[in-house]
Amino acid sequence: MYRSVARFDADPNRILGSWDIELHFDDPPAYGTTSVATVAFSSSDAPARLLRPGSTFDLTEGRKVVARGEIVPVKSKLRTAGRSISAAV
Repeated sequence: MYRSVARFDADPNRILGSWDIELHFDDPPAYGTTSVATVAFSSSDAPARLLRPGSTFDLTEGRKVVARGEIVPVKSKLRTAGRSISAAV
């Protein structure tokens, strides 16, 4: 599991805030490749609408962007009750 702050392109002025998300990878991510992970907000108060397919975001550590992600529809990974969805990172 990896936890980071996500900044979503759909909210460039951070009106909805920056939110911690948790990424659970099936396989360890490798530098320079695309990885797929199940993604969920750490807080149940986070705006779930940001996790819709096609949403893009940056993962940050402090001020540094460490990865770019996109929410993708992967039916076998989707758990809407827990506000989890898959993302290509």
